[in-house]
Amino acid sequence: METELAEAKKKYDFLRFTFIDIHGIGRSKTVSKSSFDKFFKNGAQFGVGCLGLGFNGEQEVCNKVNSQLKATNFQFWSNVTAFPVSGTLHPLSAEKDKTFHVGEILCETFHSATGMRQEENPRYIATKQIARLQTLGYEVHSAFELEFMLVTPKTLQPIFYKAGEMFSSLVQSRFDYILLDIMSQLEAIGIDVETVQSEFSDGQFEIALKPQLGISIADNLFVARNCIKDIAMKHNLKAIFMTERGAVHISNGLHYNHSLRKIKGGDDLFAFCDKADSLGLSDVCHRWLGGLIRHFRAMNSICSPTFNCYRRLDKLWAPCYSGWGIDNRMESYRVKNFSPEETFIETRLPSGSSNPYLVLAVTIAAGIDGLENQLPCPPPSPLPLTVSSSDIYTKMESSKVPLTLGEALTALEEDTYIVKTLGKDFVKWFILLKEAEINLLAGCDVMKNEPEMLARERDLYMDLL
Repeated sequence: METELAEAKKKYDFLRFTFIDIHGIGRSKTVSKSSFDKFFKNGAQFGVGCLGLGFNGEQEVCNKVNSQLKATNFQFWSNVTAFPVSGTLHPLSAEKDKTFHVGEILCETFHSATGMRQEENPRYIATKQIARLQTLGYEVHSAFELEFMLVTPKTLQPIFYKAGEMFSSLVQSRFDYILLDIMSQLEAIGIDVETVQSEFSDGQFEIALKPQLGISIADNLFVARNCIKDIAMKHNLKAIFMTERGAVHISNGLHYNHSLRKIKGGDDLFAFCDKADSLGLSDVCHRWLGGLIRHFRAMNSICSPTFNCYRRLDKLWAPCYSGWGIDNRMESYRVKNFSPEETFIETRLPSGSSNPYLVLAVTIAAGIDGLENQLPCPPPSPLPLTVSSSDIYTKMESSKVPLTLGEALTALEEDTYIVKTLGKDFVKWFILLKEAEINLLAGCDVMKNEPEMLARERDLYMDLL
């Protein structure tokens, strides 16, 4: 960490020490330059429970987590130490005219009393799955497609109204002042962006991040979200990432594109490609898909982690069943096979509110199960998947997407492999948090677009996610 410390002293007046909680929210302390040496060496202190507070800080949730995890010597109000992770130092903003220069370094958390890792930490859970994959001889190469809506802060009115202006050059020209600002600032702080476009819904845009190896893409996604929010505020706008802010045409998603690369592949790097196969897909790819399909319903609880997320599912261009298809965006798993390098799986499960580290973790965990146990992969869908074609998929024994958060949590509890792999204590904590959300939104129904219900959901999620 000596290199990062020297760089921090040279570039920044203040530095945020940040870890990412179960919701995907950053929790941080801002450290003055005079204390950089101390905090790089000793870390920053936080309460254990900061890893997973209820959205309203509900005391009931804190008490339940504390009592139910005591069997593992868990103490909700004891301390953890957040130690910085090498390679994650970055500026919070690329603007050069600010009074203060502020940086951020991402951290992982350890129990202060024992020095042991806080194993429920989402970033650590993701790195464990990446390490498991590496023992099998593969690295994950992946990217996120980040959807968000730009609205006016007071009225929440979208900055353009006409649905269907997807890829519109005129829309992009009208809003280049903020879109190009976002792209240039992300690039300036070290986050590679491939494209930006207008999307299908009112005020909706998508930014595609450049693929990265390993955990870096989740780090980039976390930093990008916060940067986009800051830039939107500078332009007197609000960037919304929660899945559905209102009765919109298409909700915010967070598609996760991924492939495997052989660690010792030489000229044969791309593990999902097999030119001899009729679809150009390798046995590794088929088995990986088998794992994703086997654990589809449990994955939804992680990839659509809020009550509000279930307004998105079982609708146009969102997951309905656990099928897959070649370049078929009606499927939950859209496989693209354009070339060896461009053979990858677009996982369409994640919603805009999902935690990128947990998406990475559960996807790799499911895929590894497919590899290790040679899980069968059903044939690709014969038709574009729509709600009306459900009879076809029933005959194919394809699993229906959970329609509520409660249903998804049940699927998670029943999937013993995913529970064991992510960690029993993590899953217990996650479920307690989600049950609290369901209770807070009692009376709301994701099948109904009533304004009062949506307002309650916005109050709970919009400013934090």
